[in-house]
Amino acid sequence: MLVIILFIMLCVAGKLVGGNETGVQRAERSIDTIIKIDILPNDSRTFKITWMDDRDVYNIEYTCDSSRDCAEIVNKVKFTLNKSIKLKA
Repeated sequence: MLVIILFIMLCVAGKLVGGNETGVQRAERSIDTIIKIDILPNDSRTFKITWMDDRDVYNIEYTCDSSRDCAEIVNKVKFTLNKSIKLKA
């Protein structure tokens, strides 16, 4: 099973400034638990990732140094998620 260690992936080259967690207790999750990841429409430096586990749905917002860094991170996570889905098919 493909696993993302989110903080390692997002902190590459200091691109991540900070995150706002709502009840999240694990820093490591299977990529299969990602429901959605998108850049916020009102802030191009911030993205929101939505996770689902056996019991709950979690939303975490991360703010990056720049809009470009934010787009790069979101695209890399989406690419990895799509690759994971194709491997299962």
